[in-house]
Amino acid sequence: MKSNLTMLVMILALLATPTLGRRRAVAGLSLGNLTLGQYQTKLLNAMGPPAAKSDEQTDEVTKATFERWSYPNEGLEVDISTEEGKTQSIYRITAVAPCKLRAYRGLNIGSFEVELKAVALQLKDDPEVAVTELPNGYRFSWEKTSQALELTTDNGKVSKILLGPSS
Repeated sequence: MKSNLTMLVMILALLATPTLGRRRAVAGLSLGNLTLGQYQTKLLNAMGPPAAKSDEQTDEVTKATFERWSYPNEGLEVDISTEEGKTQSIYRITAVAPCKLRAYRGLNIGSFEVELKAVALQLKDDPEVAVTELPNGYRFSWEKTSQALELTTDNGKVSKILLGPSS
């Protein structure tokens, strides 16, 4: 019974995935109406002020400086770049439950792992996207825009989404 249900979900995911859209990462990867590179004023208009802000931090790999804005009721943490001389903008987005926003190809927190695998299979031959299978999920990297989307799975469902620089 369980194997029949798994097979049915996989078939439905493979059939439904083409309808999730074939958009490309052009200006910035998005999670709902939040986009990498989007100015903080648009974030404030969409989400309001954060519940908490961190002190300024530095990304060890990219050396970018940022503040982490927390929206725990929405399951979101948004890193805002704080580089001197630049307009503050979204640098990285992390989502966990109860976040309901959709990422690339309609994937969201709670999407079935088979849906994620179907997207990975569709993108594996796309020369613009590097697909990496992780021990518990997938990472999609767009070299042209230096952006990445990482989806972590737990118990057969997406449990964490990370959008940010591909470093």
